[in-house]
Amino acid sequence: MARDELADSIYYSLLEYKKHIIDRTDEEAKEIQKLMLPMVKQASPVRKHKETKPITSKHRGYVKIQQEGEHFKDLWEIAKRKPIDGAYLYGVRNKRYNLTHLLNFDHIHYSGFLGDYTGMTHQEHAGFVDDVSEAAQKLFNERIQKIIEEEYEG
Repeated sequence: MARDELADSIYYSLLEYKKHIIDRTDEEAKEIQKLMLPMVKQASPVRKHKETKPITSKHRGYVKIQQEGEHFKDLWEIAKRKPIDGAYLYGVRNKRYNLTHLLNFDHIHYSGFLGDYTGMTHQEHAGFVDDVSEAAQKLFNERIQKIIEEEYEG
């Protein structure tokens, strides 16, 4: 009988410890997410506009007209995905996701569709989302390591 009580006590202590760690890592993820937004805005390439009329893009049969004053780097926002197995995914996203893909993976040669970007060669801005993601992941890993060490000591 005492063995069952001891097992239950250990089990519930571990659950509480796990919940505490998860809550702290969740807070850190939200904090890093807030840091990512200005990082990705700063890393985003900026298009040189040759004319003042709205930019149109034709993709799969429909035309999208860019709103006046709307710039790619200003369309980044904080995003939180639905829970997967109880864990949230935190990050940033751009409202023009298709353009994000084209720029990040260096697909801007397509018929000059994307135009001229501020003196950058195509290779200089390729992977800018990946660079920000890697920096955020490294910072997150450091903070998680610190949380675990603090919990272990305490």
